[in-house]
Amino acid sequence: MSLRPWLLAAPLLTLTLGCRPEPSTDSGGDTDTDADTDADTDADTDGDTDSDTDTDTDVGTPCEEPAGWATDFGDLVPTGTSTPYANAAGIGAVLAAAPAKPGDFAAVNIAVTGAIVGAAKFGDPATQAWLADADGAILVYGIDMPGLAVGDAVSFTALEIQNYYGTPEITDLSDFTIDSSANAVFVRDVRGQDLVYDNDMSQVVRFWGKMTSDGVDCGGPLCFDVDYGASADVLVRDGSDGLVNGACVRVSAPVIEFMDVLQFDSVLNNDWIKAY
Repeated sequence: MSLRPWLLAAPLLTLTLGCRPEPSTDSGGDTDTDADTDADTDADTDGDTDSDTDTDTDVGTPCEEPAGWATDFGDLVPTGTSTPYANAAGIGAVLAAAPAKPGDFAAVNIAVTGAIVGAAKFGDPATQAWLADADGAILVYGIDMPGLAVGDAVSFTALEIQNYYGTPEITDLSDFTIDSSANAVFVRDVRGQDLVYDNDMSQVVRFWGKMTSDGVDCGGPLCFDVDYGASADVLVRDGSDGLVNGACVRVSAPVIEFMDVLQFDSVLNNDWIKAY
């Protein structure tokens, strides 16, 4: 079984640190109980001289919807659509044949015809790609796929499926072909919707929101919590080293999980998470 340092779980945890005010003491060490004798009650009329014009990213400041959100599906997807796939390429049969026990492998022989590449790890050849059809989505892991691009329709025969910590993955295949390119990629807008990994795994989704925590080390890169309008924050892993607490971000990426923590990982592809 291969180890994947790029998928390290970090708890969704925000710590608030504070200090209890201490009473002041004079030079003799006794507690200062002198009353304040300043009787000045005039109002402060000094004007605000702060000429800072940078964007306020305080945690209390809400983010606004990114410009063009309705039609701009992000750098991940060259041709995005909000219309679900209608074709059954065989992904449903692959998911049904996946072993139930984490760590197990299953030998299969299942034809997949015309599945759409919704996301891929950067680099050529791509060694990880998220494929989808009307019946679901699945990750192809550890297989060289030269020339592969998001929006390609691909066909192959799946030969092996692994259950990797609850995630079905195709880990061996044959007769791989790229049938066509620049096909529309279904990207579901999940802003304000609670994500459930068993229902949403490996599907490409998008949302915008606000970073609500300082970065926590999760295997080198930093992980942050993002408030995207749902009942709980979601975890993102920063591959750009450019995200900060309070920043507004847009995410367009496949839903992944490691050790039961649902997350989005731009270490795999920097196009997936962008500050705005």
